[in-house]
Amino acid sequence: MRIVLIDADLIVYEAAFCVAKKEKEGVYLNWYQVSKIVNTIVRGILRGSKATHHIGFLTEGKSNFRNKVATTLPYKGQRKTNAEKPHFYNEIRDYLQKHFGFQMMRGVEADDALTIASEYFKDNPKVTTVIATKDKDLWQYAGEHYNMNTKSLMTITPDEGYRHLWEQVLLGDMGTDNIPGLSHSGKWEILFRDEEARKKHRPIPCHSFGKVTVNKILDSMEPKDYPRVILEHYLAAYGIENEADDDFGEQRFYETFTLVYMLLVAPKDLKIHYTPIRVKPSDIAFDGDYDGFRPDLEF
Repeated sequence: MRIVLIDADLIVYEAAFCVAKKEKEGVYLNWYQVSKIVNTIVRGILRGSKATHHIGFLTEGKSNFRNKVATTLPYKGQRKTNAEKPHFYNEIRDYLQKHFGFQMMRGVEADDALTIASEYFKDNPKVTTVIATKDKDLWQYAGEHYNMNTKSLMTITPDEGYRHLWEQVLLGDMGTDNIPGLSHSGKWEILFRDEEARKKHRPIPCHSFGKVTVNKILDSMEPKDYPRVILEHYLAAYGIENEADDDFGEQRFYETFTLVYMLLVAPKDLKIHYTPIRVKPSDIAFDGDYDGFRPDLEF
């Protein structure tokens, strides 16, 4: 049995982006056409991953545990909270649940569900799992992946996955998730918008923690030393003047790690079903043209 574990949040936004792109061109789609776009995306994943079964996950969002963990900056706080959702956003999410049997995750993200489910099947010799996503955060998990951007299969080794995790701890992810890491450790006007907080915490001259610097740091040590040495970098970068708060760098370290780390064990209150859905021939059939409209899925 070959199960593809699908990050369905990305399907929602890919389909919605296609709708928005057509609207800018003056083409307004009806739900039938939109559902065909969704079908095309899902079928492409099922074909490309060579899966015999699938399990898909969506993120409910509001109850995400990372919202409480993020104290330096709001998790994904750079995104407009009151922004209008793309057209057909809710309809696409409902359709994925009803038509394909995808599950809504509450308390965790779809990303976490992918790694939790993969761990669940890990010791079953009759099951191979493939993680389908575009999100680089999942590269920390060793195993077979289907890249929804390049539409190709790739294998991540345990060493590669472990290294990527600690790359993320060093770099953070300001662009997507609003996690500063050390890439923004000296930019106090970003990290501390409150004037009193900026007075309390002082920047210490340190590396510019870009990709090149991070690779040099990781190349200079054995993987077993990653946690200790990277913690030392956090302690050095997040300097303070008040000795009573000398654990500030340590707090930032553990906060960043918790935010970027993908869960492997399901929280007790998480409702997740591990029964995969068999891929039928009709699920992987090529749609072709329909009603004179062919969606442009090149993003």
